Amino acid sequence: MKIVELKYKQFTFPLKNQFHNSKQTIQSKDAIILKAINSNGEIYFGEVSPLFGFSKETILDCKDVLDNFIQDKILLKNVSEIKTDLLSKIKLPSLLFGLESILFQMENKQIFQFEKSRVIKNNALIGIDNDVNNLEKIQHFIKSGFDTIKLKVGSDFAKELNLIKLIKQRFGNAIKLRLDVNGNWNYA
Repeated sequence: MKIVELKYKQFTFPLKNQFHNSKQTIQSKDAIILKAINSNGEIYFGEVSPLFGFSKETILDCKDVLDNFIQDKILLKNVSEIKTDLLSKIKLPSLLFGLESILFQMENKQIFQFEKSRVIKNNALIGIDNDVNNLEKIQHFIKSGFDTIKLKVGSDFAKELNLIKLIKQRFGNAIKLRLDVNGNWNYA
């Protein structure tokens, strides 16, 4: 199965709520949505979404590689050729993720023939906010069926420890917590 068309479109998604971590406040998210069509007319999507301040590459870097390198080399090649010849040459992790997402979807469709599901259950993410807002968000996530919450921490240890205690007291084993410190804790 070969890719006969690869297009992309850049989007800026405003965040409903600003996202705060220990280094910055994020108000929007830039992303590129890749759309690939194979020789059977099936459509596959991938997301290229470097996070400003965290990723080494930018959206413009990814667009440049897409425009000047990928388009000419990916079309009319099958999945194994692309994986062998092309992926090792891409040095931008966000772009590599988007392309690999498409290729894995294509491979999995060939191998497993899965039916599409209407519901995709994901874990939830909570930034640094006040305790009341965080507890309300977690309650909403639990009602929505989430069972793992990723909590951004790393700015005020005592405050964050108190929040973790509040969460465990209120929700017990109804959720699992995953802490993301963004490299801001000193382990010494």
